[in-house]
Amino acid sequence: MPGTILLLDGAATNRIMLKVQLSAGYYKVVQSDRLDGAGDIVERCRPDLILAGTNLPDAGLADLCRMRDTDAPGVPLMIITRENDAAARRSALRCGADDAMSLPLDDVMLLARIRRLIRERNQTEELRPRDTMSRVLGFSEPPLAFDQPARVAVVGATLESAAARCEILSPAGRHKLTPVTPDALYLDGPKPLRFDALVLQGDAPGGQPGLRLLSVLRSRSATRHAVVIVQWNSKTQSSAAQVLDLGADDVVPVDCDSEEVALRLKRLLAVQRRSTRMSETLPRGLRAAVRDPLTGLYNRRIALPHLARCARQSRQTGRPFAVMLVDIDHFKTVNDCHGHQAGDVVLAETTNRLNACLQPQDMLARVGGEEFLIVSENAGIDQAQRLTQTLRDKVNGTPFAVCGQPDPVSVTISIGVVVVPTLGGPEPDIEDGEVRALIEMADRALYRAKDRGRNRVSLITAAA
Repeated sequence: MPGTILLLDGAATNRIMLKVQLSAGYYKVVQSDRLDGAGDIVERCRPDLILAGTNLPDAGLADLCRMRDTDAPGVPLMIITRENDAAARRSALRCGADDAMSLPLDDVMLLARIRRLIRERNQTEELRPRDTMSRVLGFSEPPLAFDQPARVAVVGATLESAAARCEILSPAGRHKLTPVTPDALYLDGPKPLRFDALVLQGDAPGGQPGLRLLSVLRSRSATRHAVVIVQWNSKTQSSAAQVLDLGADDVVPVDCDSEEVALRLKRLLAVQRRSTRMSETLPRGLRAAVRDPLTGLYNRRIALPHLARCARQSRQTGRPFAVMLVDIDHFKTVNDCHGHQAGDVVLAETTNRLNACLQPQDMLARVGGEEFLIVSENAGIDQAQRLTQTLRDKVNGTPFAVCGQPDPVSVTISIGVVVVPTLGGPEPDIEDGEVRALIEMADRALYRAKDRGRNRVSLITAAA
């Protein structure tokens, strides 16, 4: 069963006709002739879509949209208006309906639009667990209080025809409209054209075939998530329905009112932005949870598991590795004398200089205010000593230029090093206590370097 549809219409003949059309698509249909009690029906049948007429005796468009928002949030609402009533369609879209059609209804187009709305709803629902997890972890951000103008491509067979279409559409919206030809969208250079939405004419005489162009748009990374509205000849409803099934977000007649196009575009852009926010919030939040925002380095959440993996690998292979704690000497003085902005510059530049000395397999993490952790794989005592000397020369050798400061800031570092010849033993598992012990040994070595006057290296060899 494709799904359940709640049908609300005040006319029995309309309900009979619509039920026949919906049953042809194998939908389960639940009916009511009024809005009163619709909330209970929603609770009982959990519809995948609400299909409502404008002739209910106890409700108007605003009432229908309010019921959907309170009793069935997330469920698409399609409004059926009187015959060829474009003004009523625009009113429905302005009130918050997800789609609107006028009588008489074409069976093929009706079912195609329903499939599109349910598909859109299902895609949003698939992202909802990710969004919920982001909120639980505190990663989600409040939605923007305003909608920024979108970049919209108006596609025509020629630039002249596309520009003419821009002139028609521009008064009804506030988006940036750009006329383009299909050839420009077929090109896949180093900087492909990127748009938030595209409005294209699907079956213009002499133009590029709409179905072919649509398949290209949906296959390319630059445009596969863009909103696509196809303007189609109203006499070819079956082909227009096919366009929806192939991935278009909406299909409108070529002579559709520009305000209606703008309203449909506004809704689709809102859906796109919500989906983008839901899909990007968790990865962005997870990255923020493991990365230091100032230096871009990993923090302890990544550094300690990485150290454990190196210890396991050392136990399995018998190869040594080195653990280093690097601390910027007298960093508080830098902040006190030159300001915290200068301190941030010193931290960021110290990160760059340390990174320049490391091999790709080495890891550098920020584990404290001015403290860095380096894990150098396959590094014995000699390699560790050479690396620490290189690190000190790189950081100490050139003073730090700070914007707004008349003189550069000189900085030195102290380093505590633990070299692990081998952890030995047949069991590769590393306990958390062993990792903490390595960090504590490196910390003791660092304090020894500071006690001896700073700008020094203190090295400890861990027991096998």
